[in-house]
Amino acid sequence: MRLTIAQINQRNSDFWEKKNAEFAEGIKREPSVFREVMDEVRAEELRHAVYSRRPLEKVFIDVKASRERHQQEFAMRGVKARKPDKLNEEIHQIVKRRPDISCEDLLAELKAREKVSSIVEVTTEDVVLSDGKVVPLTGLKDRLSRAKKNMRGSANRATGKRELPT
Repeated sequence: MRLTIAQINQRNSDFWEKKNAEFAEGIKREPSVFREVMDEVRAEELRHAVYSRRPLEKVFIDVKASRERHQQEFAMRGVKARKPDKLNEEIHQIVKRRPDISCEDLLAELKAREKVSSIVEVTTEDVVLSDGKVVPLTGLKDRLSRAKKNMRGSANRATGKRELPT
């Protein structure tokens, strides 16, 4: 089947109507992308002659692809930083009062705070918190050293001193 010139013109017209509608819809949906597209077009005006500039639609597609790529890279970087749990908060309070506390003394202090604070129970293997979380005692030494390090860091920030890495 051979197409007539009128049919070719109609197909061309239909194609560009659809593309223009998609472009207009994209601009309405994402106005920040359109602002970025216009910035890109203005930058190209300064760098390139009219005949070598990208069409507006191509700039729009490129900006969207660039944003998606940046979003993927941002998502791959990692998860949000975890918030300290109730046990960490308790340890920080204890370390604030007694910066030189040992792990054994910390465990005794936590047992003394049992049922008074957010600590429900301290057993030989773990600590049960009021929110239902069970924290093993094996990580207590690490939590204590992290709390001491944070305290030293905040003290150094307050005095303006810098701690040298060891």
